Amino acid sequence: LIRGDLKTFRSAVLALPCATADDLSPVAKDGKALRRLYVLFGQLVHSWVHGHLPSWDSEEEEGPDYAWGKSKGGASERAQPPMEGGKVVVPAQLAVPFRFACEHLGLPMVLTGAGTDCWDWRLPGSTGASPEEFEATKLEQLHCVSSITGTDAERYFHMVPCAMQAAAGSILPDLLRIPEYLCSSQNYAAGAALIKCLDGMERVLRAWRVLFD
Repeated sequence: LIRGDLKTFRSAVLALPCATADDLSPVAKDGKALRRLYVLFGQLVHSWVHGHLPSWDSEEEEGPDYAWGKSKGGASERAQPPMEGGKVVVPAQLAVPFRFACEHLGLPMVLTGAGTDCWDWRLPGSTGASPEEFEATKLEQLHCVSSITGTDAERYFHMVPCAMQAAAGSILPDLLRIPEYLCSSQNYAAGAALIKCLDGMERVLRAWRVLFD
């Protein structure tokens, strides 16, 4: 609907039930559900606000017609979202769940890299996966659970950073302790820990080069 008929998309959104904070309260203590709520409603909110800007009428995923605010016929005729006082009005059907998720996750009311890169990945044939499964996963196997555009461009835009962060995750605690190691550099154990940390950084940088290739 987002890529096709925005009027139909907006009508479908307005036909959704209006959840209240009380309705959503069972989700508040479920971190996985909160993250899913944040990603899904964040995508819907951004589509509501910005969905009129790109042109989806090109047969190719990228090209002269795949541009923001342009179409084959010239300026985009896709209707802008409802406005009040020069500001976009996001309906309660989207705004209430998104705000609820943002407040309970301690995030700003905008899609972040943490959400779209790390909380929206799955393996083929699944709706989600565990960190343990990720260890043996190759980049080409990663897919977005939900996607605004449905394109490979969006998929790799989020899945490359997802794989990068997975590769670096195990060394993050040691990276934060580098100042401590340096201050105790005369201590054999601290020096050995620092060297181990630097070796880990080298492995991560090599893994990132493979991902970039």
